[in-house]
Amino acid sequence: MMKKYLVSLSAICLFHFMANAQAGNGYLLSKEKTQTPDGSMEWHYFYKANGKIDKVIYLQDGKNFYTEDHFVTDLNGQVSSFERKFANGKTPTELHEFVYDKNGVLSHYKYSNGPLKMIHGQPFQSGNMYYFTQDSITVYKGNVAGAEYYSKDIYVLNKQGNITLKRTLNMDNSEIGNTIYYTDYDNHPNPHTLRGNYVNEKIEPVNNVLKQSGLGGDLKPGIIAYAYNTNHLPSQLTVTYDNVKYKIVHTTTYTYTNKTTDAMEAIFIKAKTVGAKSIQAYSYKNEKLYECNNGFYNADGKLIFKRSIKNNISIYEPAIESKELKKVLGHWVLNRNGAFVALRN
Repeated sequence: MMKKYLVSLSAICLFHFMANAQAGNGYLLSKEKTQTPDGSMEWHYFYKANGKIDKVIYLQDGKNFYTEDHFVTDLNGQVSSFERKFANGKTPTELHEFVYDKNGVLSHYKYSNGPLKMIHGQPFQSGNMYYFTQDSITVYKGNVAGAEYYSKDIYVLNKQGNITLKRTLNMDNSEIGNTIYYTDYDNHPNPHTLRGNYVNEKIEPVNNVLKQSGLGGDLKPGIIAYAYNTNHLPSQLTVTYDNVKYKIVHTTTYTYTNKTTDAMEAIFIKAKTVGAKSIQAYSYKNEKLYECNNGFYNADGKLIFKRSIKNNISIYEPAIESKELKKVLGHWVLNRNGAFVALRN
């Protein structure tokens, strides 16, 4: 059931590489979590001090599924590649690459998970080619290496840069599936446009869609509702699918960080779970940090970055006070190397 309904949700949550991140007034998306009847999905975004993307962690039902890191940027500060590594240790690491034209507009996306493949003596690499006009974007999908494309998605845009409809066609222009119409938007920044210079292959409207139609099949369009914080940023998205026999609700919450006050450049390295307690471990300037409710501590129990939440936005600031780690973590005690050594009653 989950896969069936996620198709509709992904039609709402498209990714756009053209949006203006400054619309968030300095705020960056730090966490996004979607809860469905079948489980949860969450994305954690980490940034450098200059607001550039540094790492992305994706979890399913609270467990690490993949990590995106090794972001490489060009002279214009745009991401030219990153690696996606899967936590199962079996799925090959993927390399995602992006090519821009002389105006800095994305022209090609390609990904690989090993050496370039040869099919019928021709090189093969999956990816997309993009063609922009003033009011539309066409995404050609297929073999980027051989310039052979098998289908295309056409997005029609309004003056605000929001998608009004999406069509999927074969290369002979015959329809694949239904045309999806996006008929109403709010005037608040789309959270996915507030991710620094992060980029992937998908398209994203500037604002948040409130109504869509044309999904086809037995899936009715979801009833979309947003809540906003005092900074006018979406804090929660609720999508209700009210079918004849049952109702399904998907809830997505958004958490932000203020890049003007966030001095933390800690890099996620692992999560350790003992019993019901999970401690997130990070590396900062070759020193392990541990995430607690009110900030990040080192193995000696010193508070390095203190955390405050204002209007559902996490703000990290350098800390000068120190506390014993065991008091912050409750019953769990860590040694100087960050290992669990005792369980206090």
